[in-house]
Amino acid sequence: MSNHLQSCNICDDRHITKQATHWCSECEQAFCNECKEYHAYSRLSKNHTTISMSDFLLPEPSFSSVTCVCAEHNEIYQIFCRTHDKLICHNCLANHDGCKGIVPLTEITKTVKSSSNFHETQHGLTDIHEIITKIQDGFLLSLKSIKEEELILLSEIGTTRKKIDDHLDKLEHDFRKKVLEEAAKSRAGIEVLLQKLDDRKSEITNHLQQMKYLETYASNFQTYLNLRHLSSAVDSAESFVNSKDESLELDTLSLNFR
Repeated sequence: MSNHLQSCNICDDRHITKQATHWCSECEQAFCNECKEYHAYSRLSKNHTTISMSDFLLPEPSFSSVTCVCAEHNEIYQIFCRTHDKLICHNCLANHDGCKGIVPLTEITKTVKSSSNFHETQHGLTDIHEIITKIQDGFLLSLKSIKEEELILLSEIGTTRKKIDDHLDKLEHDFRKKVLEEAAKSRAGIEVLLQKLDDRKSEITNHLQQMKYLETYASNFQTYLNLRHLSSAVDSAESFVNSKDESLELDTLSLNFR
């Protein structure tokens, strides 16, 4: 969080420096105690939800990066066009003349945290997180099996060496090299797969943390904006996990030289 968000934005505009105590996600502004009172009584913002700066800055919730301001007119989104599936401000209405399904965002966002979409997104993220964990556990088990097989084979090589003649020196060298190469190859392949899964798991963990912040701190409007993004993230992650890519198939890996 940048330093300017830790001082009151309204007072800054008046060239007065005051410590901010609260944050409004819908206005995207920080307020001192006095300005927060004006904000609470204003007709346009009296229904906005504010949170303390300590909560907002610990740590910065990722949903705060999703803007609620129209990039073209620099006004807060207040309307949703169902025809274009797009958030618009009042100045955008001129470009949506004749569109059906122009509704206030308050009608859409007022129940967003209790909506089936919110809960399905949260459950979807949780399920994918669990699936990735299971896949990782399987690959870790394969790594353990490879290590055990490696140790067994190396031990057998040592035992066999005592039973044969001069030919054993060459056989031992070739066999050890083969075992180590195959073990390294198998480990390297699994390490790559584990890294991919870990990256995706980190994304899902971040999304779950984001859902928690949305549920606890975000306004309905911010929740609605972020939920649209997270629903797509769930679909993408689910496709990743359910893909038929051979690199994600959980096969039992072992070394076979018998």
